[in-house]
Amino acid sequence: MSENQQKPKLAVWKFASCDGCQLSLLDCEDELLALADEIEIANFPEASREVLPGPYELSLVEGSITTPHDAERIKEVRAQSKFLVTIGACATSGGIQALRNFKDVNEFIDIVYANPEYIDTLETSTGIADHVHVDFELRGCPINKKQLLELITLPIMCMLILNCVVVRLIKNSYSNSLPLFYRIENQILQLIAYV
Repeated sequence: MSENQQKPKLAVWKFASCDGCQLSLLDCEDELLALADEIEIANFPEASREVLPGPYELSLVEGSITTPHDAERIKEVRAQSKFLVTIGACATSGGIQALRNFKDVNEFIDIVYANPEYIDTLETSTGIADHVHVDFELRGCPINKKQLLELITLPIMCMLILNCVVVRLIKNSYSNSLPLFYRIENQILQLIAYV
């Protein structure tokens, strides 16, 4: 990637979960190092406290929505994300936390917490797609490391190929073909979200 081009930003977001899916991503350490020249990891709580501002090309979301704060925060994440992918059972279906959906959550709160008046929770634990548009879901508990790597590398490889095509079009003075190319690029990017 040339120095003038900005690297695509990858963000990993945590909601109510055990962090197992983030650990699956950390387990890809060698593969992530190989991608370091092509992407910028802008937010990844399990790996770093640094958070770079959005927008983000790809956001990976782990965990379910269990509090009013989470319900608002996921909307903010969606607004900053070109593509949003849920990773793991918690993010795709509510996870183990969703077992509470079959009982009165206030009963659990009263039993578990010494000061239940400080607990601010929703009645149910829900997946991310119940709150915002999700472009793709990776299911599992935890997610499959190889599937995750394919998901991360596919858009990067497509963008590299597309950038090479644009450079060739410009070098060969096919500038009148660029509007067509950009329409094709947009269609390809939309397809990537559903691969």
